[in-house]
Amino acid sequence: MRWVRAGLAVLAVGQLVPGMWALAAPRHFYESFPGVGSAWVAADGPFNHHLVVDAGAGFAATGLVLAVAVWVASRAVRAVALAGYLVHAVPHLAYHVAHPPLPLGPVEQALTWLPLAGGVGLAVVLLLVMAVRSPPARASARPDSRPGAGPVPAPSRSGFSGGRISGIGGSPRNPLLRLGFIAARRRLGAIPEAWRVTARVPRVALARMAGDAAHQRTRLAPASVGAVAQLHAATLVECAFCVDIGTAAAVDAGVTREQIRDLPRWRDSDRYDDDQRLALSLADAMTATPAEVPGDLVDALVTRFGADATVELATAVGHENARARTNRALGVPPQGFAAAASCPLPERSPT
Repeated sequence: MRWVRAGLAVLAVGQLVPGMWALAAPRHFYESFPGVGSAWVAADGPFNHHLVVDAGAGFAATGLVLAVAVWVASRAVRAVALAGYLVHAVPHLAYHVAHPPLPLGPVEQALTWLPLAGGVGLAVVLLLVMAVRSPPARASARPDSRPGAGPVPAPSRSGFSGGRISGIGGSPRNPLLRLGFIAARRRLGAIPEAWRVTARVPRVALARMAGDAAHQRTRLAPASVGAVAQLHAATLVECAFCVDIGTAAAVDAGVTREQIRDLPRWRDSDRYDDDQRLALSLADAMTATPAEVPGDLVDALVTRFGADATVELATAVGHENARARTNRALGVPPQGFAAAASCPLPERSPT
């Protein structure tokens, strides 16, 4: 609900502003807060740098958690954020009610705790609303947002149907997975089905997402070199999902459409430069079983890119092998990422 987010935002600002102020300028905060009228903190006792900074850190920490809850539409995250806020705010309110600063007049004494009381009341109301509001029903089938493709098949009760394991529907309960899903939707326009499948085991999904993020694009070696090597590994494993999403990623990294079409016969094509040919040779060697990478190939890679970039390329190809084989084993279907980006898929090698 929008007004729940608005309430969380109000609480977050109310915590972050004094918190960052106290952390950035403890003495100024002590002598000036709230910025108009009398200095409330100075009226409460002598300056103590340690206590002012600690208080500011408490405000900033709870404000940050509340700000995350504004962004992440998770009932659990929001409940934890509000509970944490109350742990901080209730004792703070009780102190100011029981110990009004004597140098201040009655009106200003009341103003030292009335905003706190309002914040506590708002947090309690938000918690009650979330407690009584019925959770949205999960659809048994989720329409996929990918352009140009039909919906992903609905999961069966067992999670297994027609030779494939279905991914979770809706948003995951794990807040870190939820954040990853949000980021993926913003970057790709849809949640990768492979992530939905691995989200059945959150610790595995988190490791998978971290690996995907680390190998999203090579940085020590040219991006197009890493992308073409990863896509080639996916085509060798024949992972339909990986070829689909990898094709779109390769074009984004600078791989040409002609290079993608010629990928299965790259040795006979004149569309690849020497750097790409080295990386494609590495992908061929690492994707074979057993994986035997000639020493002279490693030497050539190190000479051309350096040792660090060679490690990056090898781990990128290795990661692609792992996820491609996993996705193929679990029957993860393509989602139309390449079609949405108007990218051609690699042509099949003649048999």
